[in-house]
Parts: sequence; C-alpha cells; structure tokens
Amino acid sequence: MARTQQSHGFTALRVEGGILPPDFLQVIAHLKASQQANSDYGLSKSLVLKDELARYWRIGNDIYANYAEWKQRQDLPAERVGIDEWMSPLLQNIFGYEDLARGGSVTLGEDKFTLTHRACRGAVPLLIVTRNYTLIEPNRVSVTRACDARPMP
Repeated sequence: MARTQQSHGFTALRVEGGILPPDFLQVIAHLKASQQANSDYGLSKSLVLKDELARYWRIGNDIYANYAEWKQRQDLPAERVGIDEWMSPLLQNIFGYEDLARGGSVTLGEDKFTLTHRACRGAVPLLIVTRNYTLIEPNRVSVTRACDARPMP
C-alpha cells in the first residue's frame, strides 16, 4: 500500500518521526502552547511576541546579508569572516550573548579544552567554528587561527 503524505500546513518544515507531532507544531505556530504569552518573555503590553519574532528574523537576515558581502572577499580568512561577521553578531544580537568575548581554554582534571569565546560573564564556554572546521579531524583547521584577535581590515 502506498504511503500518503499528510499536510500539516507548514511550507518550510517536514515532520520526521514523532518527537514533535504535527498537532503540537500547530499549537506552537498559533502561540497557544504554555510559556508563549507576551508576559512570559518580559514584553510590555504594547509589544506582541509574533512581531518581536519577525523583528529578530529581520535583524538576523541583515546580519547574514552583511556576512554574505564579507565572505566574497578573498583577502580575508574564511574562518575569521564566518566568526566575526556571522556567528558573533548572531549570538550577540539575536541570542542575547551581549558580553561575548574571546576566551582561551578551560582545564577539567587533566583535560584541556580550547575555547574560542565565552559569554555570560565567562560562565558559558563556546567553541565557535565555521563549516571548514571538522570535529572528526580537529587539526584540519586551526582553532587558534580562526580566533586570531587581530581586527579585520
């Protein structure tokens, strides 16, 4: 018997498996799930969550457009452009890591872990890399080079 696809009303989303069933996604899309009220996000009465989501989506698009211009340059390392012009502004302006700063490393027991950044007064360790970096072959792209603190021209 042929399997039929069920429409769930989303154009940019394909539901696979059952972790987030289509019915629940509909509830979320209509802002009817718990913890989706404007007050849950500290918004004043005159602000609407959907409008704020759209606003941050536009800001994210602007950040990406700026990055797209920078990544065309051949005189700059792709890793630096990806981190400085895409990931850092995205984390600072969209995800709220306003105090994002370059960070060295952290030692846990005998293990030392290289970090590129820290946030939340150092409480959030981050390894921000571009698609050129692979965790399977960690020496392929130097994290140190990707985090070079020199300002870009």
